[in-house]
Amino acid sequence: MAKFRLDNPEQFISLVNLLSLRNGGQLQPSKKEEEEHEDNDVCADDESTVWGGKEDEFKQRFLDRFAEIMSRDKGGKHVCCVALRESGDQRLEEDVKISLLVARNANFKNLDENFRRRLEKLLATIGTSVSGQQNGRPVLLCIHIRLDDSCILDISAVKNELWEELLCYNQPRLDFYADSLRANLKAFKAAGSLDSIPHYSPRLPQDDDSEHKFFCDDSCIGPYSEATHDDYMKLAQKHILELDAIFCTGNRATQRRLLVEHTYSIRHMTFLRIFINSGPKVSIGRGLLSDILFLGRLRSCYYTLMEAALNLPGFSGLSIIFVKSSPHRTCPATLPPLTDAIKFLGQTLNPTFVKKFISEKSGVIGAERAFKELQNNISRQHLPTHAELQLVVHIIKTMDIKTVDKEIYPYIGCSKLSCFLCAAFLESFNHDGITFRTRGGHGKIYTLWSIPDIGGVFEDMVTALHSALKKMQNLLVDEMMKAITTTPHVAESTAAVTDYNHQSSFVRRRELGFSIMDLIMNSDPVKEVETVEATETYDIPIASECHKTPELSGECEKCERETTRKCSKCRGPWLCSERCENEWDSYRHTFKCAIGRPLDTADYLVRACCTDWLDDLDEDTKEDFGFTKFASAYDSTKLFGLYSFLVRFLKVGSRELHKWQIEGTLTENIIAKHETMTNYTPGAYYAWFRQNLHIFNSQGGPPDMLAVARPYLDPADREKNPHQLIPEAKRKSFLLYAILLNGYHPYPTSKSDNMNGDLYVEFGFVTCCDYEGEQVLSQVYRRLISQCSFAEFWIAFQSNSLVALMDAKGLEPERKQVRNLEAFEFGCDVRPSVWYLKLFINSPDVDPVPSVAVDYGFFNCRTVEEKFSLKGLYKELLQSSWVDPMDLHAACIKGQLYEFVHGHKPNLEQRFKRLMTNIYPW
Repeated sequence: MAKFRLDNPEQFISLVNLLSLRNGGQLQPSKKEEEEHEDNDVCADDESTVWGGKEDEFKQRFLDRFAEIMSRDKGGKHVCCVALRESGDQRLEEDVKISLLVARNANFKNLDENFRRRLEKLLATIGTSVSGQQNGRPVLLCIHIRLDDSCILDISAVKNELWEELLCYNQPRLDFYADSLRANLKAFKAAGSLDSIPHYSPRLPQDDDSEHKFFCDDSCIGPYSEATHDDYMKLAQKHILELDAIFCTGNRATQRRLLVEHTYSIRHMTFLRIFINSGPKVSIGRGLLSDILFLGRLRSCYYTLMEAALNLPGFSGLSIIFVKSSPHRTCPATLPPLTDAIKFLGQTLNPTFVKKFISEKSGVIGAERAFKELQNNISRQHLPTHAELQLVVHIIKTMDIKTVDKEIYPYIGCSKLSCFLCAAFLESFNHDGITFRTRGGHGKIYTLWSIPDIGGVFEDMVTALHSALKKMQNLLVDEMMKAITTTPHVAESTAAVTDYNHQSSFVRRRELGFSIMDLIMNSDPVKEVETVEATETYDIPIASECHKTPELSGECEKCERETTRKCSKCRGPWLCSERCENEWDSYRHTFKCAIGRPLDTADYLVRACCTDWLDDLDEDTKEDFGFTKFASAYDSTKLFGLYSFLVRFLKVGSRELHKWQIEGTLTENIIAKHETMTNYTPGAYYAWFRQNLHIFNSQGGPPDMLAVARPYLDPADREKNPHQLIPEAKRKSFLLYAILLNGYHPYPTSKSDNMNGDLYVEFGFVTCCDYEGEQVLSQVYRRLISQCSFAEFWIAFQSNSLVALMDAKGLEPERKQVRNLEAFEFGCDVRPSVWYLKLFINSPDVDPVPSVAVDYGFFNCRTVEEKFSLKGLYKELLQSSWVDPMDLHAACIKGQLYEFVHGHKPNLEQRFKRLMTNIYPW
């Protein structure tokens, strides 16, 4: 026997951290796309399941569903994986027995162990009800089977007991989605979506996965058409009202059962998707459909378990084995800086390398700072072993290497798509034909990942592991040396949406657009600040209800030919021709099919125009098409409106735009297109463009972001740089004016860019519950600016009388929409620490400021995972409308944090009691 050790862990960890800087850690997803099998579920609640003959497909579906059942709660630590051991099949001369090896990111507890025993007994009992073989297939002999002389078992009762066990065990996850469904239903009704029937449209919704233009979801109504549209929409209203009525039925357990069963029955109804997607609030509709899919999933899992127990040989001898978590690897205390890390790649650190391989928006200093922060955060931390690797380690340590390929089914069922590193390891591991597959990967790279040292394994297996790690490291190097391209987010979950995101939409909206504070501070000759990643976004609406970048998951609708990036509707063995592209220059076609050329900035501009999503533009596109020449978000929006008109109404394609940009004839061609219009009249965007040609055609540096605010200063101050303005209240007020008057507002950010964070707290934006609240406060400030002098404003800020000034100017009704603003202390050095907690939970920092660490328990955290868990808990709490931050602060100073949070989250884990202990009360 020998021991496997990871060679040079510093190099491997540094490479992983380096990769995580690219595209926010979102790398290319696995080549194998996730296969969704729910449409093949058994839908009838009877004993006569149909065995379709596709045994491999069924086993894979069963293992994925079983993993989903064992992932009883939300969050990465509950991700679960399952392997199937079939001892005694045709290749082994023993009785058939089935073992399910189950691994989870976090350790199993007594509750899990009790559920395992009950589940094992119930499934084995159902398996025992099947005996005999006919043509190689099991045959169900009867419903009531005598197990011994004293017991007659009713299988229907066992089925009911199994269902109740699944409901009880998965209560935390079901309750979360039930609460989300309740909130989305309320918002859906409040938006007026149930008040009328949407108009008939012969085209199915874009996010509908149906391949048919027509469908028949109800035989009584018939095929969907204009004649049956109203009947289907009324039926959809009925189903939604039934969901709403369930919340008034019985206790929580009854509601949970009814919701799961009802959502399962409606989750794939096309007419319901049409009705929900027709609502005025796109984000609410998406959330509603997501909740329905997640709630209905458990019933689908139940039917798959029943089908497996009745059809797979060996279930009568079923055993479910929990795999013990491998010891965590401790990260080395010293990790190399960026300069040394990229030497592993045979490269040197310079601006070209950073722009091409790390971040197009960052320079050398910014990249070094970000990498150092990653290395410091992970240093000395425990690196967990993900569930997929736990299974592989368990198999190679406990099984006979000579027979493992005959016993272990070479597929690992996963409750979520595998992360990039797990997928890379499984792709690299191969020992004498022993390989493992999963349903695919989402391409996200996590820095908290490692393979542990393993003792007690054969020499040839140690060699195989080293070979796999070498292949994996080469794969990571190859990925690192690919030029950066925009990679869309891939859903991790099995319902095609991600139920946990590292950054909520609340933060996501601030990550796109122009970095206003960097431009302001770059105008200061005394303080040199390198431009870092853009983290500000627009404070004015630029599209109707667009809350996230639309995902490019639609199929090519025109091209019917074979392509490299294959559309499911493309046919034939040859590439799309130039004629095809010229006839139909659709952004979906461009991004999904091979077009014989690299994507360029004109492609991204056209995509943004087609989706009404200005924030989808990267820095190169903004620079190529003139956006970076304008200081104001309002002007950028008007320029975007001009391009949208060109693309959507004048049918200017990406190739034409690209040609104009390369030739330097954008201005001439934009004017020519508008001046020769016959079917359209040039609008306000074009008039604005003509008035601002001097800016659009300028060749200077970045725009002066301060210019719009300087007229508000006294004449003696107008030529000064921000750092020269005194007192401090005047300087901060001036910077706030510049931000607001350019169409932005302060945002929470990391400690390395604390200016925005200071203004975010100092001017009360931290009191806002969400992004919409920040918009309200921004508008209050803009109205106040228009009604008072700058001296009045900064003096009121300094003397903590801004609210009184707002009320004196008639803004009391508007500012009252921002909770706690009236009691907020402006211009003060000491405030309740809960406001700095709110700043921290919306920043990317791992460690909070000392007052927050002490007051809210972060100083109790022993690992980064505990810090993230506690941070995520406070984020979920404080971003909900029903929790007042000052109530949380009151509980903090009473030393009752755990009791307060437990009152809002009854399922709160006991481990948070230790973490939420603080020094209060004194």
